[in-house]
Amino acid sequence: MILQCQACGTKYRLEDSLLKPSGTKVRCSRCGFTWRVYPQEVLPLEPLPTKTKKNLF
Repeated sequence: MILQCQACGTKYRLEDSLLKPSGTKVRCSRCGFTWRVYPQEVLPLEPLPTKTKKNLF
């Protein structure tokens, strides 16, 4: 997972396995801003509905 500090914009890479389901508190090493990060929910992929062509006439 890639995180971005909301205060200064610094980006970090964090392994998903380090995140607790209830959220994990992280701190930017550049500016000291702290925030809570939650694991991303993986949603099952569903096929997109197919569009049917309608006769215009």
